[in-house]
Amino acid sequence: MLRSHSFRNIGSINCPALYRELYIRTKVLIEDFQKEITKSLKAILRSNQLNLQRKIEFFSEMRHAIGRTAVLLSGGAIMGMYHIGVMIALREADVAPRIIAGSSAGSIVAACIAVRGLDELFDHHKMDYSAFPPEERHSLFWHLKRFFR
Repeated sequence: MLRSHSFRNIGSINCPALYRELYIRTKVLIEDFQKEITKSLKAILRSNQLNLQRKIEFFSEMRHAIGRTAVLLSGGAIMGMYHIGVMIALREADVAPRIIAGSSAGSIVAACIAVRGLDELFDHHKMDYSAFPPEERHSLFWHLKRFFR
């Protein structure tokens, strides 16, 4: 019963039309439904009637039905700095998703997270954010000359 009623858009709960007419009762019904699903999942987790293998199989199937949470980072140059802050906040709250995607500046942040991981990306002692290796850096005079040119 729980498997057949656990998918992302059951009863069209993601439909925007549900929220156009009545904002209060619809939300309460959906929250009640989600609380019941959560209670049922916790009951299965604590159950002594199922062995560990059956529980793993069940939750694996549920993950396929419900899916996973993802973050989509938008574009827009300076927005990349906000994306870094959002990802730091999600990591600190221990709710950072495993699926991260983005466009433009968001794709750069997502790519950096994919390559380095959240912990290493935000540890400035482990990452070198300079564009050129130390031996290729130019003198202050060179930078000033180029700036005025």
